[in-house]
Amino acid sequence: MKILNFDEINFGSYKNFKWGNNLEEFKTINIFYGRNYSGKTTLSRIARSFELKKHNEDFLDGNFKIKLEDGNFLTQNDVI
Repeated sequence: MKILNFDEINFGSYKNFKWGNNLEEFKTINIFYGRNYSGKTTLSRIARSFELKKHNEDFLDGNFKIKLEDGNFLTQNDVI
């Protein structure tokens, strides 16, 4: 399952984030860098929630929408 983008995020440091057309989709290998509190850990917590099959306890009311390579989307409802 290849992630193309985080289409929408309202979780952690992201408030009503929408990917938009001005950002490129992810490639096979991606590097996340930025200042503290810029959202790097938030993205990893979203990905980790699928691995653990549970939501991060700090963001139980958060929501997100991830676009996959096959055109489908994953949301917070697909974690469990």
